[in-house]
Amino acid sequence: MKIFQTILFVVFHYGSVLASAAAISPQDFSDDFLSRPSLSQRPGLDTPPVIPGFTVSFEWDPRKQMFPQDVFFVTVSAIWHSSQQQWNERADLSKLTITKPGPVGTTVLRFSDNQSMKLHPNHLVFALRQAFFIMVSRHGGFASFVAKLVLVNDVIGLMSMVMYPTSQLKSIENNTETDSSFSLLSGPVTNLAANFGEFVDPQDPHYKIRWKFQGLEINVSEFQSAIVDALATMAPQVHGRPFDEAIGYSVLESVVLSIVRNSGQTISYAVVMRALVNLVAKVIYTRPSFTEMDFQIMHDDTEVVQAVVFRPKRSGIGHSVAGAATS
Repeated sequence: MKIFQTILFVVFHYGSVLASAAAISPQDFSDDFLSRPSLSQRPGLDTPPVIPGFTVSFEWDPRKQMFPQDVFFVTVSAIWHSSQQQWNERADLSKLTITKPGPVGTTVLRFSDNQSMKLHPNHLVFALRQAFFIMVSRHGGFASFVAKLVLVNDVIGLMSMVMYPTSQLKSIENNTETDSSFSLLSGPVTNLAANFGEFVDPQDPHYKIRWKFQGLEINVSEFQSAIVDALATMAPQVHGRPFDEAIGYSVLESVVLSIVRNSGQTISYAVVMRALVNLVAKVIYTRPSFTEMDFQIMHDDTEVVQAVVFRPKRSGIGHSVAGAATS
């Protein structure tokens, strides 16, 4: 995996394919992939959180199927909210009941910690990523579930994601504090037919995100899981060092999202992660189909970050769905 990641770093920093925003081509990027020399001595890029002794045990209810796009919405929203908290302190669950209304019901994500004091945001992000990856890859589809969050042999919390019929939703809302949207976002959703566009960061108008779909077709679940993986990768760093680069792998490792800071520029993980979450809400979430994609983060008309979602010619390298049990 490190060889895969470091070659990707070389392509971005020493190749000419991504020399300018207009020159980015996912197909060209894929053609050039793995043809560059390896920086084998360079430290590895960030990876999703791995917590010694922590596992997630799932119980599925295939009778209650959820809409995949709503599962994607609540997963991204919960990872974002988790990342805003101190990583290794007790998780504040008050904003982590997420609801997403759908055509025939509402998907509800909830956590509880049983007052154990041991459930931290890192556990939540790990569990959310595992749940989404398993649902994408298992034959049972996006079934409702309840999961035990276990540290060594101690159940430190529960996570559930269930699609409730509209008739049952009022009783759920009366007993929970819910967040039905990405609270950081504002402004209209992008035209679904558009293949390119831009929008301003709702929290900081100095930042603008430009995006464009072009290149090979990509499976919806593969596209979404690469984004979930990248967000889980970045979440631990929101309160830490300045952003350098991040990679997300899809569940089948057939799609890669690579995000790289341009040389000489400075930006925080929080701004990059917020840009990606905004991109999900405004462009990706409601889109019915996907191709490869590139996007840039601009600061006062200066390109600070460039990114690409693409299909590499070779797969089989990436992150596994580890630390999870199903029943």
